[in-house]
Amino acid sequence: MKKSKVKKLKSWLVDEAGVDIEAYKNEQITEKVAEFMTFPMYAGKTIGKPPLIALIITFILIYILKSYFELPFYAPQLIIFAFFALITTVYNGLVWGLIKFVEAFVQDINELVALSVSQTQTVLSDIQTGKIASNRANQQHLKLSDIFNGVLFLVILPTATNFVTKKIPLIGWLIAGIIKKVFQAFSIITGAQTSDKKNQKLKEDPQVSLNGIQNTGNVEKFYESSFEKLSTLEKKVDHISHKIANGVNLPLKVYLLFSLGFALLFLYGIYYFLF
Repeated sequence: MKKSKVKKLKSWLVDEAGVDIEAYKNEQITEKVAEFMTFPMYAGKTIGKPPLIALIITFILIYILKSYFELPFYAPQLIIFAFFALITTVYNGLVWGLIKFVEAFVQDINELVALSVSQTQTVLSDIQTGKIASNRANQQHLKLSDIFNGVLFLVILPTATNFVTKKIPLIGWLIAGIIKKVFQAFSIITGAQTSDKKNQKLKEDPQVSLNGIQNTGNVEKFYESSFEKLSTLEKKVDHISHKIANGVNLPLKVYLLFSLGFALLFLYGIYYFLF
């Protein structure tokens, strides 16, 4: 959702419906986002572990060759073999790290969607019970998509992107941009984001709501249907995200398998040639 649309949605929710979604962006939400999002820390491990593992594996191989052929560590054969062994192990380690990173990233996205759904349910409950001083006259104009997108783009997403930017200084801005794109894609797929045409006049089109909910004055039915749709939405996003992760990781796993096989044959050829 573009900034102009987010601003327009915020204006509608606050000025017309009397619902200040950003009031829910508090310390508790920040703590939950920090608790759910593990991949910023995992990104460092993904980058740092493969070279370390590669160094250990290479050192072990070199030590075995040195002991077997009774060569000094500065022997040209060992240096050449160590060079190629280091390249192949680091490369395959990075591919393995990428697979684990995708799994961690998808899991965190699911957690953030679940948090968005939970927070949307909280907002709906607060409106329903009167904890929010909403404009009752405009409640019939409320759409579940407006509330969900308000929570997503005004509360959860800003908190998540700020967290990522702080935790990953060098490329945090890039990953934050990816998170925005992913959430926008998920909101489109699940029907949680209204189209441009529907967004032109939010107030004048009260018939349209998430996945076709009709809220023409039947407020209680709207709330009941909304809670049901949110539960369905969470399950749908979880299903879609795992399909995407499997679609990305399956070729990577197959590639890693062939790459490891090629690396073993390549190192054996180097070994045969040098020793």
